[in-house]
Amino acid sequence: FFLVEAIRALRNNLATTVAATVTVLIVLYFLGVFVLFGTYLYAKVDKERSGVRVTVYLDKRVTNQQVAAIGARLRQNPDVKPKAVEFISKAEAWQRLKQRVPKSVWESVLTNPLPASWEASLANPDNAKGVANSVRNMPGAEKGPNGVKYGATDAARLLRNGAVVELVRRGALLLL
Repeated sequence: FFLVEAIRALRNNLATTVAATVTVLIVLYFLGVFVLFGTYLYAKVDKERSGVRVTVYLDKRVTNQQVAAIGARLRQNPDVKPKAVEFISKAEAWQRLKQRVPKSVWESVLTNPLPASWEASLANPDNAKGVANSVRNMPGAEKGPNGVKYGATDAARLLRNGAVVELVRRGALLLL
């Protein structure tokens, strides 16, 4: 009896049934797109945050004791991942540059202009500024704005854009 009545009701109200079904499918499609985009954005932000590193460029006149002191300060910092501090010599920096850029860019350079550096991966990327400030004025670290670098502006921009997209996504979910 119930099955016969359901089929009769569908036949009598076919336009309404099709409209309701299509509306539900459209809403579910957009919901899926927004959830997928939000998940992708969250994963991208998380990947970028985990890649934040503090790089301390060394002065040309740095001594071995100063190099060791900067490395020790980075290793002792609780915001730096354990065993994630790496010394990069001038020669190694030059080799890395050669791998990243076309030969036409570096083949005309007669001497290695790159400084030696320390790179530290962070356990908590939110504290990158504190880690950078802890070594910024140490003897042996290059002075000026380019002496210690970390991805603060890029990470902040990415997080800000992610928050805007998240707000749009939540607003769209409320409207649906």
